[in-house]
Amino acid sequence: MIKFVLHAISSYVMSIFRLPNTLIDEIEKMMNAFWWGHEGTSNKGLHWLSWEKLSVHKNHGGMGFKDLAAFNVAMLGKQGWHLQTNSESLVSRIFKARYYPNISYLDAKLGHNPSFVWRSILSAKVVVRQGVMIPHQSLFLESFQLSFKSIFIISVFN
Repeated sequence: MIKFVLHAISSYVMSIFRLPNTLIDEIEKMMNAFWWGHEGTSNKGLHWLSWEKLSVHKNHGGMGFKDLAAFNVAMLGKQGWHLQTNSESLVSRIFKARYYPNISYLDAKLGHNPSFVWRSILSAKVVVRQGVMIPHQSLFLESFQLSFKSIFIISVFN
């Protein structure tokens, strides 16, 4: 239960913005302090497991805490995937009109004076592109969805 509460706090923000590594480190430190029982500046509390061990999937002996940096990229990749596959949604049409009017999301560039949201979503294009590297173009959408879901599941839950 504690794990879900700790991760739910930042999930929405991480699905829209690419958080700086320093902020991710601070969030992980706060989670560590809560988990290990630190109070303020005193170092009371027992370190039963390292953070690396807590981040390992439960099936492999860990506690299943997410790697927040990988989770952040996966959530932004999900937004990019939606821009690529749901071209008729309002958000997709707005981003397409502003940032990539004549090409697809996968071919889009940063452009002139981009918003922080666009910079963030575009930074996860590598994850989305990995999901579309398939041998048969006729199976594009089905394979893309399956590949992206597997990348998302691996990133988030491992």
